[in-house]
Amino acid sequence: MLVPRILTAVVTYPSFVLLNEYPSTTTLYAATIALTALTALTAMSGAATLTAIPELLPASVRASGFAIAYGVGASLFGGMTQLIVAYLIGATGDPNSPSWYVTATTLVSIIAILALPKTGRVDANRTDPHNWASSKTTT
Repeated sequence: MLVPRILTAVVTYPSFVLLNEYPSTTTLYAATIALTALTALTAMSGAATLTAIPELLPASVRASGFAIAYGVGASLFGGMTQLIVAYLIGATGDPNSPSWYVTATTLVSIIAILALPKTGRVDANRTDPHNWASSKTTT
């Protein structure tokens, strides 16, 4: 989960600069190949993400809690992205400015990943998701 996010934070700005400074078919192909590889890495970490988030919730509200968290995140970050990108370009006049939005949201996700508790040996059917120490553990 962490490696694709770090690579996204590192590669986004240079990709924007490359596309804006050297607009050509070759540059577009190179950026597309790089971003496709990055997307593949992100997709491979998708299973871990889709497992880690529901594990934070008690079994009784796991499905609805995950649905709400996903829906709010997709609405805020997915739905508002076009507006934010248009604002950034208009306010700064810099066509590379959307890369800073991508990098900022990626850094937020990296912090969130680092803050996740370790749940590998915790009973998934526990009733209190915040009391990790008292959960049953398996060996």
